[in-house]
Amino acid sequence: MPVLLKGEKMKGNMIYGFMLIILLFMIKPLYGTTYIVEGKTITVPLTGKDEANKPKSQHIVKYLNPQTLSSTNYNEVIYQADIGELISNSYCRNLDRLGKNQYNKFWIEFKYEDTLMDKNEFFEKKVLTVNGKRIIGQGSYQLAQLERGNSLQLSLSFKLRNNWLYSNTPEPIQIKQGDALAVITMLCVNRSKDVYQGGDEINSNYNAFTIVTAKAAQPFTFNFARTCSIADKEQMIKLKDVTVKELNERKEVQGGRFDIKLNCPTQSVKNAYIIFTDAIDSTNTGRDIGMLSSPETMTTKTVLTVKDAVTNQPLVYRKKNTLPSNGNFFDKPKPDEKGFYQFNQEPLNGNATHSYNVYYHRVSDKVSVQPGKISAKLTYNIYYN
Repeated sequence: MPVLLKGEKMKGNMIYGFMLIILLFMIKPLYGTTYIVEGKTITVPLTGKDEANKPKSQHIVKYLNPQTLSSTNYNEVIYQADIGELISNSYCRNLDRLGKNQYNKFWIEFKYEDTLMDKNEFFEKKVLTVNGKRIIGQGSYQLAQLERGNSLQLSLSFKLRNNWLYSNTPEPIQIKQGDALAVITMLCVNRSKDVYQGGDEINSNYNAFTIVTAKAAQPFTFNFARTCSIADKEQMIKLKDVTVKELNERKEVQGGRFDIKLNCPTQSVKNAYIIFTDAIDSTNTGRDIGMLSSPETMTTKTVLTVKDAVTNQPLVYRKKNTLPSNGNFFDKPKPDEKGFYQFNQEPLNGNATHSYNVYYHRVSDKVSVQPGKISAKLTYNIYYN
């Protein structure tokens, strides 16, 4: 009985749907100086009160250097810089509510605008951290407590989307030297506790407002060369015949076996991972027995199941191109990541072969198996690092 197995490596199609809802609010606030920075409009807020003593807003350019988390994290780069020198003696000086003895400690509200718009399709939402605190876009009340004279570490994380690696023709992605990574705004806020109080936002407008254009000090390139290939990507497996009597008595009988062979001539490839999908019903997870959908199940009262030949565990199937949600697709599978398997048992060193057993499985103890043919179809994706 044929079981058609198709292997697909690093491929997939994504359809994106967008709904744009535009909300128009007719509000007339007071505005101060407006800046156009990297195509973004940045406006310094006013309160309508005397601002003679307010420090002048400043716009600076800061170059950030790329860092990778480790030698194996090829899917993420973090650009970092220390801008502690911005907090000079004249910065955030108007802190009357706190008293002069508190001048060295203050709060700054951070926001940022995305500027790498041409590369947004490749990356997850960028994350800015200030001294370890996460800052998400233009959200309000994102404050970090700072102390004059200490460092002020900015970090911008760029992590590739999972689905991008499954595109048909991935090309290297480059962040060029001098590319604007983000436009960051810093607004000094008067406060004495770790909560907003009445007057905090008003008083903040009498303190420094700074615009920082974060640029790449050095380029960084994500390279994804195809270094591995699959032998016999499409296989038609002919299972041996079994009798109705044998299957009724034993419930499960092995019908065949197939191998998946991965060839990686580049010695730098050390690990490979595999995900299986029921090609007839992509929502099927295997029902704890590695069951594949079959159009003949109703008439034969039989299903086909697949088990790992090494562990003898039934396969768990996932939807095509669905990797763990945390994006760590260059990391080892975790025990709770069902259907996400390490392909090689030993370091690859060029090639790896993994075997799988296919079984006839009786649907129910209460229903007798009927003679006939049965078939199923299985696809798999392999990726490696």
